[in-house]
Amino acid sequence: EAVVTSFRRSLAYTLCGNFKLAVTVLNNLKSVVRRGRKAILGCLVRLWKLFDQDEDREILKHLYIDDYYRWIKSLDSETIEALAEDLEKVHVRKADLGWDIERIEELALEG
Repeated sequence: EAVVTSFRRSLAYTLCGNFKLAVTVLNNLKSVVRRGRKAILGCLVRLWKLFDQDEDREILKHLYIDDYYRWIKSLDSETIEALAEDLEKVHVRKADLGWDIERIEELALEG
């Protein structure tokens, strides 16, 4: 359910909402989580450094990245492995979003 909500958000609230991009992001997430805690924390550190370069994003760094970092550090390896297994089972189709994406795409191409 969280993944479908993320797909909807990425399509509705971005300048270039793209279903294929959302699928690619999900596949990248699966890949990182499959590699374990060290890989996840490495990604969060890189994000933290990017957000640290811009004062406007600093609040986001503290609101999200810091908490995710602490949360991932608190999880045991079995929990991360279970998360990776659960993520592998997630496959989102356009129909799962509850929107008539195919029709919207047709209308966009027509107009």
